[in-house]
Amino acid sequence: MLVARKIDAEYYQPQPHGEKRKHSGTRIKRWHRVLQVLVVFSVAMFFVLGLLLASQAATITNKGYEVVQLKKEISSLKTANERLKLEIAQMDSLERIEAIALADLGMEKPSINDYLLLPLAEQEEILLAEGQSGEDISPPEGPEQDSPSILHRLASAIIHPRIADRSQL
Repeated sequence: MLVARKIDAEYYQPQPHGEKRKHSGTRIKRWHRVLQVLVVFSVAMFFVLGLLLASQAATITNKGYEVVQLKKEISSLKTANERLKLEIAQMDSLERIEAIALADLGMEKPSINDYLLLPLAEQEEILLAEGQSGEDISPPEGPEQDSPSILHRLASAIIHPRIADRSQL
């Protein structure tokens, strides 16, 4: 069993309830130490916060430079695209194709006697012999139309160019 120590009467002095106790030095030192830790922690937090803000500002600036660079690249690509469209238009021009056909490929311009129009009945016979239907070249039904019009014959010649007799050219 444990026995409590006896307190010497000369060291123990009870304090009356009416008087205030004096703060001991260790309690004040502890508060100073807590305040020092809080100040150091606050300074460290502000330093870290400043570093974060500075890095974010640097990142935003870097992204701004990248955006400007990409806008310049888009502008140059648009210019190159327009230049290529112009080049395509020049390459597709009929005058250029005709010049190449005449000069490089040895073709000649057709004269008036270089084509032959067949009557509609002969065209239908040729199409039927080849296994195609002649429905798309027949003239519209009507009492005023005895023979196909010139436009209809021209359209038929364009649609079915192999119908024309090329042996007579």
